[in-house]
Amino acid sequence: MLKLLVNAPKGGIGKTTIATNAALLLAKEGKKILACKLSGSSRMDEHIQAKQLEYPGLYDSITVWEPDNDKLPTNFQGQGNPDVVVVDSDD
Repeated sequence: MLKLLVNAPKGGIGKTTIATNAALLLAKEGKKILACKLSGSSRMDEHIQAKQLEYPGLYDSITVWEPDNDKLPTNFQGQGNPDVVVVDSDD
């Protein structure tokens, strides 16, 4: 499994843009994607959902995950063994 982490402490520098576009491109190439939204200001989920509505079926292999609390789980049960995990994060 490939893991792609996009991280920087400063906001507004393109973390979400890079992470979202990477997830969309990899899904378009046939990869199963787990997109983790860990940045508080990230709108990754909204951008991916918009593309899923615009192109039905093309981006269905992307699952967006957002934590319910401050702790990351030790595993992602039910996420279906993704090919790539893309993480949008800030410090």
